Amino acid sequence: MPNPATPTRTVYNETSDAFYMDIRYDNTFGGVAGSIQKAGNIAQLAYRIRGRETHIYSYAYDYLNRLTSATFNEYSDAGSITNSNKYNESLAYDLRGNIQTLQRTGYYQNGSTCTYGQIDNLTYTYTSNTNRVHRIQDAVTTTGATARGFNPNGQGATNDAMTYDRNGNLNKNNCNYIAQWF
Repeated sequence: MPNPATPTRTVYNETSDAFYMDIRYDNTFGGVAGSIQKAGNIAQLAYRIRGRETHIYSYAYDYLNRLTSATFNEYSDAGSITNSNKYNESLAYDLRGNIQTLQRTGYYQNGSTCTYGQIDNLTYTYTSNTNRVHRIQDAVTTTGATARGFNPNGQGATNDAMTYDRNGNLNKNNCNYIAQWF
């Protein structure tokens, strides 16, 4: 049983584990850009599945501790770190704390070619003076990328895409939300 009063940390050999994950708050992985977090936010997260290379996410937050970006890095067995931009995400917020924009990169198939690139470029519109999402529009038009991430099925640009009852519960979502990241 670990002793909470002991300041030393036991380091386990993750090479024999089927799945390994390391969450960092007040320190970061050497060679991977990131800012330490002292307010309880996660600074970086690393994970590895046996037989594969380690993946590291670095997170950034605004002054209200809202996530503003997640940056994906690959850490090879040879010790090299690559910021591949394969699975990055960035967000911006309005004064009410609502998401205004969300941009995401990911893997998609464009014809016979498989590639990584932008799969989401979302703009959120809210009903005036509320926190109720009225519509979400995706500006990504690349063939293949539109089938990944957020897919409004052509309904995101219409009026009254989302409707709510008097209590603020979502009644109807005409966006027919479909999410595919893998």
